[in-house]
Order: sequence, then structure tokens, then C-alpha cells
Amino acid sequence: MDSNIEKYSFSTIGFSSQIENPEDFRRDYVSLGFLIFYLLTPSSNIVELRKDFYDPCLRYLEDKYSLPKEFRKLITLLNNTNEKTNVNEFISVVIDIQPNLKFSKNIQLENDIDNKINKIGKFILKNTLNGENQFFPSDFMAREFLSITHGTAGVLRALDYCKIDYDIELSRKYNHIINENHNNIQINLNTGLAGICWYYLEQNATEQSRRLLNIISERQNTVTKLDLGNGLSGIGMLYLKTYLMIGERDYLYKAIDIGESILNSTEINSIKKVGISNGRSGISLFLLYLSVITNSGKYAKFGKKILLEEIEYGHEINYGYGFPSSVDKPNFLYPYFSEGTAGVAAVAIRYYHLFNDSILKEEVVKLGNGLNCVLATELGLYSGLTGIANTLLDYYQFTNDRKYYNKTCEIINNIQQFLLKDDGEGLGFPGSLMYRFSCDYSTGASGFIMLLERIKSNKNNFHFFLDELFINTNSPIKLEKVISQT
Repeated sequence: MDSNIEKYSFSTIGFSSQIENPEDFRRDYVSLGFLIFYLLTPSSNIVELRKDFYDPCLRYLEDKYSLPKEFRKLITLLNNTNEKTNVNEFISVVIDIQPNLKFSKNIQLENDIDNKINKIGKFILKNTLNGENQFFPSDFMAREFLSITHGTAGVLRALDYCKIDYDIELSRKYNHIINENHNNIQINLNTGLAGICWYYLEQNATEQSRRLLNIISERQNTVTKLDLGNGLSGIGMLYLKTYLMIGERDYLYKAIDIGESILNSTEINSIKKVGISNGRSGISLFLLYLSVITNSGKYAKFGKKILLEEIEYGHEINYGYGFPSSVDKPNFLYPYFSEGTAGVAAVAIRYYHLFNDSILKEEVVKLGNGLNCVLATELGLYSGLTGIANTLLDYYQFTNDRKYYNKTCEIINNIQQFLLKDDGEGLGFPGSLMYRFSCDYSTGASGFIMLLERIKSNKNNFHFFLDELFINTNSPIKLEKVISQT
């Protein structure tokens, strides 16, 4: 073989070293070390952001869950091997491993929450972008950057929610872009004008809100889906939000029209997606709030029916439920919010709170058990630990059962171990699959700081919920807590 032929170095993200020489034997040792780290906690992609992350992470797991320290010692040896390293050193460490995992019973929320919120906020503002439409780093899969889910609206909403000051020019520039480009933006809740309008309503920006509401009303007949994230239920939820905030009954009537169309639609039966964003449970959430406001039980009755239909897609594991993202993919189960247990559970706990139904009680317990997930490869609100913790906090607020609060604190503490310091005083939040930092609402820092602010201040759920109707309501509109079921 000709040794002069140029050799190329190939690698996999999260499993490779910085050694460029393809003939250097240490490359394989380092890769083996990262592979072992991945088997312990599938988050090795984060080493692309910080190469020595495995060390503080494993130290935390040693302290929190009694992970044998030999794992960290072995990975350190593999990462620092040289020509003098004897393979017997590795074998000796492996032989010494004695697994005896234990879970700490002393679960307390770290007491520097304000400091963490401020440091994450500093990172967000320090990393603003000068793109034409993108102001902040977002999910690597994102294709739009103006909405709540992936865009500027979600980040500004989080900064306002956490009372973090930012340059008012950001808002002015964003408002200008929306005014100039609204015809090119979808009208849905997750990634469109309805979510942006929700943000404006929270800012008491009545003029901007009315402008978008008119556009949404004009284009509503183009929406064929019924779901919450991308369909009519999300638009109906916006109308309810508008009615509660400015008190104009026309918006309530618009929401009622959507509710009636859902009750009379046959499209429900053909929904394949599962979860609060795209499945039946999100539709049932809209119908629940519509019932509370109108004091008409027919909406909640139908909502409960389709909620139970969705729960039937759950697979019981360890006394809890996991859910597929679609009925066509039943073998992959998720505990997450947008698609998975956390979203379905968030809806079910609200139905149970209002109806105290015996069937719902059993299902709510199993759904809560399905949230017993304290470590994951995703950290964000929609498909990660933040969303799970947020729903567990719902469970605590609705049931006053301390175990749900403790589990929320445990998850938040675990997430904080993945925050990475920048070269100043900021803290970066790894986004989807921990490939790179994200500041957005669904996968990144914005959703997490809202969770921190929520648990610190004991606020209602900050997502697209209307819990002010029955928890600490300050609504000027008189509402009935108990829904007529006739």
C-alpha cells in the first residue's frame, strides 16, 4: 500500500476528538470514551460545545444518583491516553465498577433562580443577530424566525415575562417586520400570526393586536386543520384570549363558531397525530375553556370524549403512559409536551380539576406517572425536560401533592447542569440534540427561563393556557367555575 496517499479523517458529532491526524491511535480511545459517556447519558453532542463537559456532568450524577466514580475515571483515562498508557489500567478501572444507583430524597430547588434567569438573559441579549428576519439563535431545524415557537416573539415574550430589560429598538424593528410581512406569515398559533397576536395582547398592544386579528379573521377560511398548534382550535383559543383581555363579545362569538364547527366536523375521526399540538388533546383543551366561558357543557363533554380517545393511544410502562407522535408510529413513545405524555397530561389534569370524574382520576394518575423522566437528550419546552417539568408544576398547582413539586425541582436542577458559561457572565442553553445553543421558546433558553420564573413566583402556566379562568382569576368578566353538563 502506498503510504504517501493522502488520508482523510471522518468523524461523528459528539463522538470524536480534536486530533486531526487520522493515523493517531488516540482518536479511537477518545471516541470510545465519548461512547461510554453517551451510554450513561445520551448527551454526548454537547461535547462539541464544551469538550470536558463529561467531567462536571458525571460528578453531578455521582453526587445525585450514586453513579460509580469509576465511569468518570475510565473516560478521563481514555481521553488522556498516550504511548505509555497500559491497557491494564482500563481493565482495572472496569473491574472496580460496582453499580449501586440511589436516588436522593432531599430534593430542593437551587436558591439562586434569579441569578440563573439573569445570566441566561444576558446570554440571549449578547447573542442577538443582525439577520433580516432572525434576531436570535434558534433551533437548527427552524425555517421561520418571527413566531412564538422559533422566533423573536417567543424570545421577547420570555424577556418580558422575566422582567429582563432589553433595547426597545428590538421591539420597534420586530413590529416593523411584522407589519411589512404579515401576508407571508401563516396564521396559526405555534408558528404564525395567532401566536404573535397572543404576545401583543399580553403587551397590551391593542392596535397591533386588532390589526392581526382582522387579518386572521379574513384568512381563517383557509385553515382546514382542527388542532391547537396549526389549526382552528389555536385560532379559537386566541379569540378567547382576546375576549378575556378586551371584553368584546364579537371575539367570543367567533370562538363559539369554531367550537360549533368542531362539534359538527367529521375530521376529528381522521386525525392521526397524537399530542397537544397536533392531536385531539389540544382540541379538547380549547373546548374546555370555551365551556367555562359560555357555561355550556356540550363543548367540554365532547372535549372529554376526544381526550379519552387520545389517552387510549398511550402505552403503559412502569405504571405510567408514554405516547407515540402518531397512530402510524406506535413503537416510538415520548414523555414530552408538544408530542407525548406531558401535553396530554396537561389537558387531562384540567378536565379532572373541573369535573372530578372517577375515570379521569385514574388516567390522570397514570399520566402523572408517565412524567417520571429526570434526564433526557432534549432540554426544551416542546420536546424536552422543560416541558415535562412545566406540566409537573401544573400537577402540583392543581393537586397540591408535594411529590409533583419535588419532581419539578429535580428536573430543573438537572437541566441546570447542562447550562454552559460563555466568556462573560452569561449562561448558554443547548438546543435540540445539544448540537448548538438556542435562545428560542420551544427548544431553547426562552422556554426555560419562563419555567424558572413561573416556579419562583408560583404563576399559572405561561404557555397557551387560560387558567386565569379558574386559578387566581383576576378577570373582570364574571365566570362560573362549575360547568353545566346538560
